Amino acid sequence: MHRIVKHCHGVAETLALGRALGQVVPAGTVMCLQGEMGAGKTHFVKGLAEGLGVAEQDHVISPTYDLVHEHGDPCRLVHIDLYRIAVPGAEDVEWLLGYLNEAETIKAVEWPERIADVMPQDALTIAIAFGSGEEDRIITLSAAQPFAFDL
Repeated sequence: MHRIVKHCHGVAETLALGRALGQVVPAGTVMCLQGEMGAGKTHFVKGLAEGLGVAEQDHVISPTYDLVHEHGDPCRLVHIDLYRIAVPGAEDVEWLLGYLNEAETIKAVEWPERIADVMPQDALTIAIAFGSGEEDRIITLSAAQPFAFDL
């Protein structure tokens, strides 16, 4: 397992890390965003979108109630939030696989554990944990293969 661990002291640093990743992440990457409610998964995606050049921070919001938000024209980032899907049915898996198999888009999936059995083995896991300070976060990027980028 290959890992990068970053300590972010505030939302601005979380956004900056997402932005930096957006500038180097290969097309087609699936990202599994893990972390408790309020840990900063959507803030990270805001930075990611900005780094990809597909959206300003203010245009990226949590897709909890919509399930999916697409950013860019043509679409370059798909932000999926599976929090509301407790037990995925066949129709959920079908539309998710449609997104996950898109070769050119970056996919950021919040609550990926809800569909762990269909997530790609080469997905990039981004675990966001609370740090010692109120705004501190420990962000761990991990993958089975060596990273195709440097942060």
